[in-house]
Amino acid sequence: MLAFIYMRFVLFFLIMCIGSWAFCKGKDVRVLLDQSPQVPTFDFLGPAEFATATQKVSLYESNYKTQLTRHKMGWVLQITTKRFSEKYYLKGEKLLISSLAAIQWNQQSIDFKVQLVHLENQYLVIGEMSMDRYLSGVIPREMPASWPKQALKAQVVASRSYAYWKMRTHKNKAYDLKPSVMDQVFQLNRWGESVSLPINVSEAIRETSGEVLLETAKKILKAYFHSDCGGATTTTAAAWGESGALNVAVKDPYCQSRQSEWSSQWSREQIQSRLRRQLILPAQSNLKDVIVRKQKDSDRVESVDLLFLNGIFKRLRGEDFRQLLGYDKIKSTSFRVVKVASDWVFAGRGFGHGVGMCQHGAKSMAKVGLTYRQILAHYYPQATVRGIDHDSVLLSDIRDY
Repeated sequence: MLAFIYMRFVLFFLIMCIGSWAFCKGKDVRVLLDQSPQVPTFDFLGPAEFATATQKVSLYESNYKTQLTRHKMGWVLQITTKRFSEKYYLKGEKLLISSLAAIQWNQQSIDFKVQLVHLENQYLVIGEMSMDRYLSGVIPREMPASWPKQALKAQVVASRSYAYWKMRTHKNKAYDLKPSVMDQVFQLNRWGESVSLPINVSEAIRETSGEVLLETAKKILKAYFHSDCGGATTTTAAAWGESGALNVAVKDPYCQSRQSEWSSQWSREQIQSRLRRQLILPAQSNLKDVIVRKQKDSDRVESVDLLFLNGIFKRLRGEDFRQLLGYDKIKSTSFRVVKVASDWVFAGRGFGHGVGMCQHGAKSMAKVGLTYRQILAHYYPQATVRGIDHDSVLLSDIRDY
């Protein structure tokens, strides 16, 4: 009987390795899917494994219910099937969950490993997946799959580079990337959907396999990108005060988006409401004026001065001002401000922070026949494209740089 159980476990592990290569490989991408003060609920349709650093529970049932609760320094796993109900205790802060079948969570389908972490009274749901799996969830959300394949390939290389850069710098943190515009947009399929990856996207990922942008022989570029530069990109130093990264400013005659022009009108009360949420201001502070200061040799806003009637003065970096009022309202830092009666109108060009590759420009370049390497060379002129093996010594050096 023990030999039979052992053989079932070995078979389960081998199937996991064959069916999901990422299960057997290290250096997976770790994506924060959610965080909540409540323990998340997962549903399983097939065999699954629950493991901490010192303990492991393997289940071979189908269609069973699980309930996870936190208990002192570990986890309590309650399993209920048609045949039995069993409770398991696993000690540790982190719980790694893997399954032969997709895991149902929050009405979504997870087809990779999940790490559940209890950190500062929050439960973090972290997906652990191969780089290709990560990119398959990013590219269709960051760039339309209908766009030219050379533009998609440029997006893949930029996204892969950014992800590896985050993996290196976040190796001692709970996760590498957020699934939003704060890093790169990553989405799961809804539960029950049979949505296949668009052929253009899958080919773009496969045909650029392992390719990244390098600043030096062993330093991956933090490759930023954005939707629409409005005619010229900017630098990381100008946008956020970051130094060192080789995201340089370039003129972009290829960026000719029809949606480049935008405007947004704000009343004093609307601006003050946003300011009070983010800044420490007296309750009676009344906004008097908004003054923009442009970057040297650029149409982009370097900083915004906020003047109040009671003598208070606040200066915000252009990107911080965008974040405060909303990226969807102040669409770029390439704008001017005009006072209209008691309101302020912000009018500008472009969409996004303006650093790195302009996606609409990349689309136009691909349409006129330029390759993805030519696109990347235009937006990252001081970087080089190089193919690396995920498990190579080079990658190990990059992660530990």
